[in-house]
Amino acid sequence: VSIYKSAAARLHSEHSAKVMELALPFISVLLLITSCLADSGIRYLLFHYETEVVARYGRTRVTSVVRNVVNESQQIYFDLKLPDTAFIANFSMQIGERRFSGVAKRKLEALQEFNNRSDMGENVGLVHQTGKDTFRVSMNTAVNATSTFTLEYEELLRREQSVYRKTLTINPGTVVDDLSAMIRVKEPEGFTSYSTSGFASIDVVSENEIVCRYVATVVDQTSVSVTGLSMDMLCEYDVVHSVDGAGNFAVNGGYFAQFFSPVISSSNTLRISLVLVIDVSGSMQGTKISQARDSLVALLNQLHDDDYVAIVTFETTVSRWRSTLVRVQNFRNEAISFARSLVANGGTNLDGGLQAGITILKDRVIESYVRLLVLLTDGEPTSGITNNVEIIDRAIDATFGTGISVNCISVNCISFGFDADFEFLQDLALTNFGIAKRIAVDANAAEELTGFLREIASPALAEVEVIFPVGSVEELTAVQFPFLFSGSEIVVAGKFTESSPDNIMVQVTGRGLDSNVTYNSSVSTVTDTAVSGSVPSTERLRAYLEIKNLLDEKRVAEINGENASSIEEKALELSLSYNFVTELTSLIVVEESSNMTVSDNGDDGRTDNEDACPNCARPATYYNPSCPNCGAPVLNSQNSCSGIGGTTSILMVSFIAILC
Repeated sequence: VSIYKSAAARLHSEHSAKVMELALPFISVLLLITSCLADSGIRYLLFHYETEVVARYGRTRVTSVVRNVVNESQQIYFDLKLPDTAFIANFSMQIGERRFSGVAKRKLEALQEFNNRSDMGENVGLVHQTGKDTFRVSMNTAVNATSTFTLEYEELLRREQSVYRKTLTINPGTVVDDLSAMIRVKEPEGFTSYSTSGFASIDVVSENEIVCRYVATVVDQTSVSVTGLSMDMLCEYDVVHSVDGAGNFAVNGGYFAQFFSPVISSSNTLRISLVLVIDVSGSMQGTKISQARDSLVALLNQLHDDDYVAIVTFETTVSRWRSTLVRVQNFRNEAISFARSLVANGGTNLDGGLQAGITILKDRVIESYVRLLVLLTDGEPTSGITNNVEIIDRAIDATFGTGISVNCISVNCISFGFDADFEFLQDLALTNFGIAKRIAVDANAAEELTGFLREIASPALAEVEVIFPVGSVEELTAVQFPFLFSGSEIVVAGKFTESSPDNIMVQVTGRGLDSNVTYNSSVSTVTDTAVSGSVPSTERLRAYLEIKNLLDEKRVAEINGENASSIEEKALELSLSYNFVTELTSLIVVEESSNMTVSDNGDDGRTDNEDACPNCARPATYYNPSCPNCGAPVLNSQNSCSGIGGTTSILMVSFIAILC
């Protein structure tokens, strides 16, 4: 009881202190199980990572089965870090024949229900976002009990540097009897390339389906470490893209998703005015500054001769390589020499460097050139103006009026390592038409940093707009975008109206290198997309995109001091409808009556009704395409619910379960 009271008090405190704190970014799921004691008597029977991607939209289920093999109850912990693009769609656990599953509710409502049920002695749990970097499950396991824990999340795979990437981090924290990982990808356009990690296998099932697999025996695990494996399993691929059309389309049940990534050669990308604002404070010493130098040199070598560039460095003071933008053709070698000479020392006057960079871009406007600023930092401001809100306000004021137009100034931010305030950098980029990215300082940092810089410095189109015939679609996500970078992709989703004709013409307009461009495609509104026996989850993808867009709009409104209540209400309604954990919702995890059992070997164990939803045992006919009781989507074309579920921000969630 005292443990619960203290935990509940902390939950109240965290909620009142801050509605949402963004956590550290992670590329993939990590479900780490550790016991309170090194020799706790907990046996880890099974650990499975399973992802299915259909038309870029991925659903991942992470399942663990543990058994308490001693004659006393044991406490175990689960720590989880999610991808930065993921939404949790469900968390469930089964202990013996008792099953618990989560339903999304308003944060305060879920917390109140959690408190009330706990006070009445019921078994209950809470999944919600916190400022911590760990999703933790803490619970007691009864004597000789076998327990199954399943977390389900959904994400849209982003195309970056001309590939889609899905990563599963295999790190159970111990040796597991049954350890496996699987990434199944089904794409209607077919593949142009695919690869996986060296230790994994890849099977080409068809021209539209690939499967990456890895199975580790106990011997495999102990040969690496007595504490088990710790590795990333990666699946990278690309698909066939439309050359001159408005993109590829996936359609299911009246909902659609459009994927726009035209093939534009590097010689035909837009020309840029680029200012690099680089942190050279003392904390950048050593590997960081060395990797930053190498990446800058690689970028400067890539720029077109007729691009313009400037470099600003900041520590306690601010320095300019040149006081104005200069043409790359005339100053490339000099710029490379300057980049190679960078040394780290002093404090972090981030605002000073940022303002100097914006001023350079404003002082010299080259007609039709895209104006880009890239800020790289590894820490928080310590010199000059150090208040993050004030820094953002000053940046907005400095770029005021540029808008999504030919004169737009895009501020892009790179957090190098984990000491920088990534939430602040996200807000800075979000309010200035930019992108924020965190790059871990490791052996691959220089390669990742170089790749991101090259992508940002290669805008394929500007002022992009997707246009549908009037009255043909509804529930549209965002259709205007300041830029489309080479190797990336614009995704728009929505629903065809009942009055929409069987075929509609979709148009995408934008500004190209020499002139405005238009792409057209005819799209069937009545023919559903099917790929390798599966259909795309276009309805859930639309909800996912819309929630992320709304949360972005909400954050921008809050930064600008505007009322965001109506935006928040829309995001909340969608989060609840699709059972997503966002900054506005929590999962209340309660015991349910079910005919589900878990066998000793960790199987799902559906017993009486094979067509029952694994989450809540509803008959299949009640929840196609998603279960109305728990929101779980259908995994494949079969009439059975998979239970596999999926923020503009990194999700960090905390779970506390009190079992009587």
